[in-house]
Amino acid sequence: MSDSRLPPDRSSPLPAWDDDHFDHYDLEQWIKAAGSYIRADDQLRPQVIEQVKQHAARRDAWKPVVQFASWGLSAALIWSLCVYAILLVVPRGLTASDIFSRAEKRAVTSGVSLDWALSEVFNESRMPGKPQSIAKQCEPRSSAIHREGTTNE
Repeated sequence: MSDSRLPPDRSSPLPAWDDDHFDHYDLEQWIKAAGSYIRADDQLRPQVIEQVKQHAARRDAWKPVVQFASWGLSAALIWSLCVYAILLVVPRGLTASDIFSRAEKRAVTSGVSLDWALSEVFNESRMPGKPQSIAKQCEPRSSAIHREGTTNE
């Protein structure tokens, strides 16, 4: 059997191509026979070289952009990991439930209203180095009236 796709001056006889029974040796014979059939055009090499140069120029044009983006993303990732590590190490302040429970305890033990105890605890949590008596100095007259049961008039 001859294949009409190959030139008649082939040097070796080719086996018939059968898709059901594929043989690697047959494929190699087909590739060797195609080597004498395919002829490169004289303009093929310069065209390929020109296309490669254009592709390299496009790649080189994008190279600084890609490098800048890579460095930027790397720096952002490192920065975010550092911030996350710092947040894990640095102690956090009181939560809202902690402040509210402390205010309830202070309101019960001092006999002040919950609103005033909440403001005292909140001020103390914002200024941990200040003595607690500062909050006592700023106590309004109305809470003193309610505590003592008398008015200072």
